[in-house]
Amino acid sequence: MSRHDQAMPLDGEALAAGCRAAAQQLDQALGQPFQAVIAAVDDVERVVARLRDGLIAHRRAATITGEMSAALDSLNATLSLIVAVEYPQGALQRAYIEQARDLLRAIAEQP
Repeated sequence: MSRHDQAMPLDGEALAAGCRAAAQQLDQALGQPFQAVIAAVDDVERVVARLRDGLIAHRRAATITGEMSAALDSLNATLSLIVAVEYPQGALQRAYIEQARDLLRAIAEQP
């Protein structure tokens, strides 16, 4: 059984709360040393993956709305940014953290 099979559809409040918390964690990590940033990014990656899996469960149940579909696209983009931070080609890309944080904030603010 894959983790997608176990995911439960999530409601808008849970999505917004999860995105707000993850954005706050990234915001706090920005001023920290490298190891603390990576630890925070690891935590946020797990949260974002769970949120994404909840939206995928809606898609599979054919209950996904247009707003949820847009949020799913944004969460996928956020995960791409987070992975780029975890596996940098050079120096730590704090701009990617800022972009991921901003995407999460935008999702949280959606109606």
